[in-house]
Amino acid sequence: MRRLTFVMVVVFSAPLAAIMGQTTGNTGNIVGEFQTIDNRQVAAVIRTFRIKPTQSKPTTVSTAPNGAFSFAGLPAGTYVVCASVPGGGYVDPCLFDAALPEVTVGPGQTARSFLLVKKASTLKVHITDTAQLTAPITIGKPAPSNYLVMGVFAPGGRFHPVIQTAANASGSDHIVTVPLDQPFSFHIRPVGLSVNDANNVTIPANGISILQIYRSNGPTPPTLTYTVTGKH
Repeated sequence: MRRLTFVMVVVFSAPLAAIMGQTTGNTGNIVGEFQTIDNRQVAAVIRTFRIKPTQSKPTTVSTAPNGAFSFAGLPAGTYVVCASVPGGGYVDPCLFDAALPEVTVGPGQTARSFLLVKKASTLKVHITDTAQLTAPITIGKPAPSNYLVMGVFAPGGRFHPVIQTAANASGSDHIVTVPLDQPFSFHIRPVGLSVNDANNVTIPANGISILQIYRSNGPTPPTLTYTVTGKH
């Protein structure tokens, strides 16, 4: 009696191949996990951009409830992966970590990324300027002749400027996110202005950097106050 042999051929569809982490062509994927240092489940926005061999515009995704995230169809190269929490309270690792969180994406490969975000605080600055001598800085336009440079320096020399939150006839308020339990330097430099600190000491024209550290178990940091006294 002749025996019949059956051969089963299984064809995987494209969606199933993607689920299995397979890629084709010159693109690859990044899959990762987002976690807070205190293991809280919070929503986060993950962004990535290629820095090598050429720089690309950022691409963003939101995390799943369990902190998982993924980017598909990325051209091969080296990418930086950053995380921000819209609700606040945590600092983006791309801002204050000593080394940027990088991953390398190869053609047809899936790279993995793990982002641990630390708790954050807010540095507040108030500028008294009753004569309204401080001109705003507008991106894409020439710098005015009298303005203030304010922000914090992170490891590696990265500078993060303050964000203005309010302004009126007497002055303006500014904030910048800073890490807890990690040293950082606040920098202020007047351009074309004379500025005094809270002790009525004049800020030099080349600016000053003030080393600070905000403790997680410490008191609420005071607002830094400065007064514009005239043009320089």
